[in-house]
Amino acid sequence: MLTRLSHQSEDEKKIDLELKTSIEETLARVYQCYLNELSKKIEVYVKLFPTELLLITSLVDNKVESASALTLFISCDFEGNEGEKGLDKKKIHSLIDVAGLFWDKYFNEKGSATSLDITGVWEEVDFNEMKFYCKLSRENIALTLKADSLLK
Repeated sequence: MLTRLSHQSEDEKKIDLELKTSIEETLARVYQCYLNELSKKIEVYVKLFPTELLLITSLVDNKVESASALTLFISCDFEGNEGEKGLDKKKIHSLIDVAGLFWDKYFNEKGSATSLDITGVWEEVDFNEMKFYCKLSRENIALTLKADSLLK
């Protein structure tokens, strides 16, 4: 399960593809020199449910699709009526900033995962007067989503 909270798959709301693409392009541009050096890319997934907004950024190998990844999950509470006015830009920007803080630290330590505490456990983080929940894993999200679609 990718999300922090329990949801039915049919509860997932559509996210503007432009948002996902914009985040992916921004991260690729900001970390381009590191990504080129490591022969990696950052994949982005955005999931929206009635009570949760989830941003997943996953550092994956450019050449070996089945290689393990380094994946950061960032979740925040979401009120269903927030979506009626469009997604809260402050919340979206804060999600991206939290991801940026993590990737900045990771790449500034020369892309070493050895110092990371990869527990797969959600931890609460206060940022920009909001509560976020983060977890780190080695899960390859693209493969997980492919497996899920085969099981449906």
